Amino acid sequence: MLHTDLHAAGFSLDPEFRHFLQHENKEVTSGFRAMVERVFPGDVESQVKAVKQHSSYRAGMLAYILLAVLQLNVISDVLEFCIFI
Repeated sequence: MLHTDLHAAGFSLDPEFRHFLQHENKEVTSGFRAMVERVFPGDVESQVKAVKQHSSYRAGMLAYILLAVLQLNVISDVLEFCIFI
């Protein structure tokens, strides 16, 4: 699917592709981790920190999306209420 580890890392980090469930694709996750190892060679602590931050980033995107959907539902309820007044 992807040509290099750099492509996999870019795909994993690009919010445009957040709906593709990159974290479930073994090729993408292994490419991302390989790039983390290249960026922080021999620094296991920084590698672990980068992977944890990536996980937090993914979790935060999901929370943001859910919050946006909830806000849209509230806004639509308010608009619906205003139309009937």
